[in-house]
Amino acid sequence: MQTVQSPQQFKKSRFLLGVMSLCFSAGSTQAAEVDENSNGEISMLPAVQVSAEKSDSYTVAKTSSSTGLSLSLKETPQSVSVITRQQLDDTNAQTIGDVLGQATGITFNELDNGARTTYRARGFDIKNYKVDGLNIVGGSDFSGAGNSINIDLYDEVSIVRGANGLLGGSGDPSATIDLVRKLPQKELAGSLKLRTGSWDKKSAVGDINLPLTQNGSVRSRLVVSTEDSDGFRERENIKRTGILASVAADVSDNTVIGAGFQYEKSNMHGSSWGTNVPIWFADGSLTNFSRKFNPVTDWSRTEREGKTFFTFLESQLANDWKWLCCIKDLKAKFS
Repeated sequence: MQTVQSPQQFKKSRFLLGVMSLCFSAGSTQAAEVDENSNGEISMLPAVQVSAEKSDSYTVAKTSSSTGLSLSLKETPQSVSVITRQQLDDTNAQTIGDVLGQATGITFNELDNGARTTYRARGFDIKNYKVDGLNIVGGSDFSGAGNSINIDLYDEVSIVRGANGLLGGSGDPSATIDLVRKLPQKELAGSLKLRTGSWDKKSAVGDINLPLTQNGSVRSRLVVSTEDSDGFRERENIKRTGILASVAADVSDNTVIGAGFQYEKSNMHGSSWGTNVPIWFADGSLTNFSRKFNPVTDWSRTEREGKTFFTFLESQLANDWKWLCCIKDLKAKFS
């Protein structure tokens, strides 16, 4: 069906287009004005640059998750999804499950409550997890540390679908999950977020960025996240804690060095660990349990804890090349 505009609508459209063109021209070129006190001489105003803030975006200009080279998503020779901090905030993502549950091409299977969740891509279980490019044991299955990952400590998550043998080593055909930590910035900033929800959920996140020198050449950042929440099942309770403390310093105009400590822990009481709920009683009648029924003891729990000390050295080379060296000392505990 073809829509025909009335003369009034057509004039209105031309007016809006003219205003948009004028605004675009003002943002991309220099403007001139006549100074009456300078005998008609023309003085040039500085150019106005129009740019979008990265923190408000659902995408990134470039990513290095696939090849190690800083390429745009269009130039990257693999299917990559980047979930930015803005999108994580808008969707209230707090766990790795919250992130992967909204990602393109990712499916998951929960075998029981709070113990084993398997994520899959392209028909295979996802085994490759990274933090700032370094491999971690990040799976959320029986022995993985994924249940302890606290998304409040990270700035963005990249998901590379398909084999990533160039950076992943084994070239797993499923996907690679790469998390990027929040890093210190040069300007003073801080935020406090309080969250609440169903099942008596209480959560708080504090994030403060503190320059240690006047120009921000030495800077620090502290992120603290806590959560205490019940569940719809009986005797179910989830406690999560995340702490990220880091410092960074500009060694030169092109080189940054930094170090930090990261702590993540999740403790879930009332986890089933594979306990099956029968459909029939021994006499053949239906059990008809309520939705909140939980067939586990009071002391049954799932605990994940991770401690990471890390250092990094980043140097910007000529022609947009970058050299990055990261060292980590990871200690994890599962029970």
